[in-house]
Amino acid sequence: MRLVSWNVNGIKTVSCYHPWINKRLDEILDAFDADIICFQEIKSVHSKLETDMIMPKGYHAFYSLPGRGYCGVGTFVRSNVQVVSVREGRFNLPKGFQEQGRSLITDHGSFVLINVYVPNDHSSPEKEAFKLAFLEAIEKETEQLLTSGRHVIVCGDLNIARLQMDHHDPSSFKKTYYRDIQSFEDLPIRKWMEHYLSDLEMTDTFRFFHPTAQKRYTVWNTFLNYRPANMGTRVDYFLTSQSLKPHLIGANLLTDILGSDHCPITLDLDADIKAMSLNESEQLDLTSKLYTHNWGTFPGKQQKIDLSSFKKAARQPTLEGDNQKTERQKTVAIVQKRISPSKVSKKKDVPITRFFQKKESTQQTALFKDLESDEKVDLVNLQMESVQSKATIEQAKQVWKQILKPPPIPKCRHNEDAVEMTVNKNGMNKGRKFYVCGRLADQRCDFFEWKRNIKRQTSANDNTSDVAHS
Repeated sequence: MRLVSWNVNGIKTVSCYHPWINKRLDEILDAFDADIICFQEIKSVHSKLETDMIMPKGYHAFYSLPGRGYCGVGTFVRSNVQVVSVREGRFNLPKGFQEQGRSLITDHGSFVLINVYVPNDHSSPEKEAFKLAFLEAIEKETEQLLTSGRHVIVCGDLNIARLQMDHHDPSSFKKTYYRDIQSFEDLPIRKWMEHYLSDLEMTDTFRFFHPTAQKRYTVWNTFLNYRPANMGTRVDYFLTSQSLKPHLIGANLLTDILGSDHCPITLDLDADIKAMSLNESEQLDLTSKLYTHNWGTFPGKQQKIDLSSFKKAARQPTLEGDNQKTERQKTVAIVQKRISPSKVSKKKDVPITRFFQKKESTQQTALFKDLESDEKVDLVNLQMESVQSKATIEQAKQVWKQILKPPPIPKCRHNEDAVEMTVNKNGMNKGRKFYVCGRLADQRCDFFEWKRNIKRQTSANDNTSDVAHS
């Protein structure tokens, strides 16, 4: 049995990347050859989802979506895999924090699957408190299930790089945290994770199979184009209860699959733990609104209509007998008699191909034949002048294209094309574009140049230069 987890960073953007271009959701799911696929960061609301996302062929779809189109998680289960129940996490978070769209818990009979998307930001005391409260709620939910004797699998984007080998630059945590932290392991969220794994005896499945693997990451900074250089972090996990350890077969990271700033991760279990199969004639008896089959309406779904009220009524006999005509029938008969057959126009059937034939300009051809030879020469010269005039217009267009052509991309000190960026900091230069070296931060030269605005008319006596050095 295979499970897949993937932070898609917007479910609608996946089909814009190779090899998913113009693919339906069920085709994307089939490519993983998995029994259960979990998505995080759906970034959509009910009304914006396409039909293939709501009713993927061959799968049962479950969504927990927020009201504003941010966050969101979805779990897709093959139609032959059992689903006993589905619900969102019972998270009692601090007042004012939005928990909807971050957790989805499905019971598959032989195990319980918790699909979560943990908040990312911990740059302030308030945001750190929210993130820790969410993590503690996951721990409490897991503990209750383990106490009741259930097998538990937690998957998703936890937004925690657990070990130093799970981060391409372990020292950078000091730059992104709001207060001083002495060591990599002292970050509160990392302390929580080690506590969660040890106290509840949960297994980090990837490190269980690859304990010393280096540079194995699941997310990269796409704005700085870190993925080609493999400068990322591992923040996506499959965590399983101790009771499932004998049934684990493998865990992997599908780093070659594009479509998001994250890559999918997989977990393989043996046949002993596989959920019970359903017969094709059986249907899931779920009433939860998280199950898409229970959604009232959505694009492409036709409601069933009772056609019994549209049955043709039986003809009722009249009191004067069946042969008596109604007043309407009499009127129709009178009108038909008044129409003379000779006045009815009988048009011949015209083949449909006639409407697609190219019409010949017979009028122009006859006019040209009637002209004298001198007049024909004048007409030909006039046509040639028209053609030359069109050629002159095309040349003028090409000249203006060269004049209005934007300036070339400048070269940095490595003699490479510079990268265009935009000032986001508030101030007089906000929104202004500039060029810097396109290499990674530790290899970048000090080249800097403002982008010239071609529409801006510069003064003739303006001798200032836009080139500066940082």
